[in-house]
Amino acid sequence: QAFGPCRRMFLGPKERRPPPSAERRTMLGVAAVTYGFAVFVASLVTAWTEGLLAKVPQVRVIRAIDYLHYPEEKVLFALRFVAGLGTCFYFLRDSRVAGVAAFGTLYVLFMELAMVLTGARKMDLREYGRTARPLLALLKQSVFEGGIYFTNFFSLSRHVAHRQWHVVAAYMSFFLLFPWLGVLRGWPKPRDYRGGALLSKRQMLTTLPARLVTFAVIAVVASTTIRGRRRGDEATGRCHDTFLAYASSQFPVSCYYFTVLRFVGRSYVDIKAPGADPTAPPLLLDALATIYRACEPAIGGMCVLAFAAPALGYC
Repeated sequence: QAFGPCRRMFLGPKERRPPPSAERRTMLGVAAVTYGFAVFVASLVTAWTEGLLAKVPQVRVIRAIDYLHYPEEKVLFALRFVAGLGTCFYFLRDSRVAGVAAFGTLYVLFMELAMVLTGARKMDLREYGRTARPLLALLKQSVFEGGIYFTNFFSLSRHVAHRQWHVVAAYMSFFLLFPWLGVLRGWPKPRDYRGGALLSKRQMLTTLPARLVTFAVIAVVASTTIRGRRRGDEATGRCHDTFLAYASSQFPVSCYYFTVLRFVGRSYVDIKAPGADPTAPPLLLDALATIYRACEPAIGGMCVLAFAAPALGYC
């Protein structure tokens, strides 16, 4: 009894999976049907608008080097994933986070396959600076972006939801340090707007149809949770808290991450008008583009959560 408060402080309560509820099954069904239909529609719209957008000035995302180019970045990225699983297992007694990683991987895999089938994805993915085989690149992107990357932020959000601030502080220390690892390799470097030795370029507006569709899925599920919480339903109330904790965890960190990448010159945006050379964007547009880039992974993660939370009992 004397050590009870200390145990609750450092280990936290053991999470139990709640019994299935009609609201949870309805929420999962709505998310699945809406997303399954919407992904193909968004991919078709993306492929159709690609030619139209080529006639207007484009805001492009430039990568001078891969996000995980150096060995220390790859190792720390993998360790961060293992640490995310470990803290949820140890402090929260929650093994369902492994299922969250599987949901994230399948989400990105399904989305990328839809883009390939509709012609929206040209399969020019890269693997640490080298052109990778299409299937291998697709699988690796699904695991890294859908499984590992999403699970890192989901693990953080679980500790935020349980107010385990000592664990949150450890997470945040790592997140704040990670984008500065390039300093050990000679960064920052000047931003090259003339298109020299750049790794890849992506037109930002071409992904807008897909983002709007995923945002619509999130809006449908969010409205369901809000209505359920107002009715006093316990399951949808928990889902509402889960969504809120995740959004408040990932979005600020993503804003910080892309701001640092822009500052050191590893990834930034430019403006390319038809028939003209690329130029640096105005300061306000640069800031808005950084916020939009931070919204992209946050919206994708929320869409994964629309499936994972009801299916794994977080709702």
